[in-house]
Amino acid sequence: MATSTGGARPTGGSPATGGSAATGGKATGGTPATGGTPATGGMIGTSCGAGTSTSSDVVLDLSSVQQKISGFGASTAWAGTTMSTADADTLWSTTTGAGLSLHRIRIDPTTSTSTSAGELGNAKLAVARGVTVWATPWTPPAADKSNNNTVMGTLTNGQDFASKLATFVTNMKNQGVPIYAVSSQNEPDANVTYESCSYTGATLASFVGTYMGAAIHGVGAKVMTPETQNWCGFPSFFSALQANTAAWGYTISLRPTNTGAAPVLIQRLRRLARNSGKRKFTTPMPPLMTAWVALYGSRR
Repeated sequence: MATSTGGARPTGGSPATGGSAATGGKATGGTPATGGTPATGGMIGTSCGAGTSTSSDVVLDLSSVQQKISGFGASTAWAGTTMSTADADTLWSTTTGAGLSLHRIRIDPTTSTSTSAGELGNAKLAVARGVTVWATPWTPPAADKSNNNTVMGTLTNGQDFASKLATFVTNMKNQGVPIYAVSSQNEPDANVTYESCSYTGATLASFVGTYMGAAIHGVGAKVMTPETQNWCGFPSFFSALQANTAAWGYTISLRPTNTGAAPVLIQRLRRLARNSGKRKFTTPMPPLMTAWVALYGSRR
């Protein structure tokens, strides 16, 4: 009789109705399901820095600084229109958005003294939200190049180009957009079919040391270089820059593109940049392929 109607297992036993597993045990009142440490009350969910780590935890030691990050950002190069204020808040607001703190714009090669109307509007929105703006030329004006074209060719009139870049900085400042830094050239080692200019490490260092550095520093901005296409092309440009005393002195930030190299090479070049005493800007930074990151300092 106990087994068929009143026994422990079918109706009155612990497992079926009154037992700890079915209703009063771990299934509803036990630690893992609702009241336990991992689910709701554990140190990972509600507290910072409490408890003891286990072998599977990732532990951050906030007192041991390995590198300083001054910010993350984005580029509106080639933007045809000015974004909405709502989109600007999404990008740059530190309370309602992503809180990006760096903004990159393109220098228009038509004169190399301005940017597009759309990008000017975007830059103003960025500045209004406390963002640092910097600029890059994809090419010098065609008249300053060997092929009289905005695609490929080499720079032949460095003095004129440097003067125009300085005028760009002044023009932007007069329109409410202070320029933190100007890059010497977008991807000087690239072979492409869009706006571009070809340099070697030596010719780029010569341009920076002889013309650009003094012109840009003279209007209160800084020089970013060499902005190579990828990490693989960075060492030769870095060596030439370092060998040119004037160019090295004017350069505040090294800016290789963080793609196209094995992780071991990337780490080696990061150490090289860090040991040089220069800041390092890089783009894009996988897996955040739209982000720009600058090392040394912090906005938030």
